Parts: sequence; C-alpha cells; structure tokens
Amino acid sequence: MTTRCPSCYSSNLQFVYELSSGPAMQNKPVMSLKSALKEKSNRIALYGCNSCGFLFNALFDENDILYEPGYDNTTTASPAFRDYTVATAKRLFRAHNLKKKKILEIGCGQGFFLRQIYNFGARKIRCFEPAYENHDAVIDKFVVRKLFNRKTARGKFHLIICREVLEHIPNPRDFLGLVMQHLEEDGALYFEVPSLEWIIRHRSLFDFTYEHCSYFTKKSLYNLFNQFGFGDISFRLGFDEQYIQAEIRRGKGRPPRQTIPDFRKISGFLAARMVSYKKSMRDWGKFAVWGIAGKGVTFLNRMGINRKKSEYAIDINSRKHGRFVPITGQLIVGPEILQKEKMDSIIIMNPAYAREIKAMAISVGYKGKFVLPLLKAWT
Repeated sequence: MTTRCPSCYSSNLQFVYELSSGPAMQNKPVMSLKSALKEKSNRIALYGCNSCGFLFNALFDENDILYEPGYDNTTTASPAFRDYTVATAKRLFRAHNLKKKKILEIGCGQGFFLRQIYNFGARKIRCFEPAYENHDAVIDKFVVRKLFNRKTARGKFHLIICREVLEHIPNPRDFLGLVMQHLEEDGALYFEVPSLEWIIRHRSLFDFTYEHCSYFTKKSLYNLFNQFGFGDISFRLGFDEQYIQAEIRRGKGRPPRQTIPDFRKISGFLAARMVSYKKSMRDWGKFAVWGIAGKGVTFLNRMGINRKKSEYAIDINSRKHGRFVPITGQLIVGPEILQKEKMDSIIIMNPAYAREIKAMAISVGYKGKFVLPLLKAWT
C-alpha cells in the first residue's frame, strides 16, 4: 500500500473509507452465468491527499486489470451521451483547428469520438486502445491495439486527447510525464475525467469502483498538470456536470478557486447511503436495474442483490446482451424484456439518462415506477 500521493508525491495522506467494490472490471460482462458467479470481489481503501486534494484507492493492483477485446465501456448507445460526445468533438476540432494537425487519442474505446474527429476533417490521427475491435474500415487503420506506454508510444502531436482514462491510471504523475514527451512544444492537451465534486455533491456511493482508482476535482487536476509547467488550463463541466473537461497548455494561469475537499463528507455519506438504500429496497417489489456500466454493476454488487432478488439487468448496448453481471449473475437484456416480464420498479442509476430511459420503457409498455437513487426521486 502506497504511503505517498501518486499525484504530487506528498506523504500528507488521510484515510477516508474502506468498502467492498465488486468485480475488478465492471465494464467486462461475463459470457456464462457459471463464470460470472465465480468472479472475485475486490475491496477499495480510499485515501485523500491533504496537499493537492487527490483521492485514490490504495488497494488498487494493476495485475487485476486486463483491457482486451470484450471489455466494453461504450456509452454512445445512449442518444444523450452520443449528442454530448459529438458536440465535444466538434468544439475541439474548431478550437484547435485540427484539419491538418497531428492528433493522439489515448484510450478510444470503440472509436466513436475518433470517428467524429475524422468526420469533421481530421486525418493525421493515432489512437491507442487494447480493447478495440475492428468494425469501421475508415478508422480501424488509425488504432494501435496496445496500451499507451514507453514501449509503444512514438512521435509528437499537436493535440493529445485523453477521455475517461486518467481515472483508471494508478500513477497519474508518472503517466503525465510520459504524455509530455509526445506533445509538441506549442501543443495542447484535452483531458476528461469524472468530477469528484459531482460525486460528493450527489453523495454517489456507486461511483467508487475498483476500476476507477483515481478521483479528481478541478483543483487536484490543476495541481497535477502544474507540476509539469502547464498552467494555462480552462475548465468546463460536461454531461450534467458529471465530467470535468480540461483544455491544457504550457504557460501560466490562475488555479481554480477551490479548497481541498472535505474528505470527511465522503466517509460520512458512504455509510449512511448504504443503510438508506437497503431500507428503500423493501418498496421496489420486482425490479431491474437499467444501466449496466460502472454505477449499475457496482450498485448490484455493493448492495448484495443476487439474481434471486433481481433476475435481469437492462442496457441498450446490444453488445452486452446475453452476457451476465459479474458476481451477482443478472442476465443482461434489452428493454424488450419489459414486454415479457412484469416489473414493479426500474432503478435508473444515472439521472442524466432518466428522460430517455423513461421514454424507452413506456414505449414498450412498461407501467411501473421509476426509482432514481441519486435524486431520491420516485415516480
């Protein structure tokens, strides 16, 4: 277990909370029920840095994680997230004049964002993604199917894009040191990470997952980049303020007007939320969780909801259909299950998707209630 902050190397650490996590990789559905039930559960020990505000899992072990074909954190099956992604790609393309620039994307998933950059006119593109599976002849050629590391990285780029990756990196300072080596002197970075401020404000118990070992506020992100001479940083909040969007250049700038997070707030709501959710479950009747990614898989595992309590889990990503939630064993299905199985409640894990989920459920004849745990909303 580390005794110093992986982001600023300070030893001024504070223990926050230890909790069960569920599977090491919540975005890797399992092919068979037997294998799903045999998956091991991991634990998380959260520590906060009182010097820079970084929060991390001190029990994280990289050997538990393997990114390869079959891993699927695709969220662009959702119209809302797809629109958000396209708008972000369009803004970056215009802001950085990317038509003739060299672009590197670290961790492109199945390439939806990469495809948008291409559609807007970019051609000098390289991407690293070990889980990528050929499916688009136009962009397949741009993807290096390996992890971005010292052995695989080559060349320099005008814009380096890193979306929803840094939270998976246990040593962000070391990682950023490598990224810097491949940035042109007048180049820029674009990083996008889940917002710890949003997690704390919404008391989101299920955003603390094993796979996400690093948690950032705008201040802790600024502190990280500033160690390498990046001070010209503009911050936005995206997708219902759940993500921090940071555009970063070398030079001077003003740090965000923030204090170090009060880590006691995190430990306080984690224990209280567990009790609250277990009481609420009594009123759900026969239910299914909708949204089988980080929040949904963690919810089922942390609450101990096995397939006897809830047999199905719903997701609109067809690549997950017919597979199983690790450890708890729910069969992952599409919304059509609601035409065959009567459900009293649908549990919506992310409020940003609530409107489209309700519309899809009603369109297939669902007449039960919707539960949004993070908003305490019942309809």
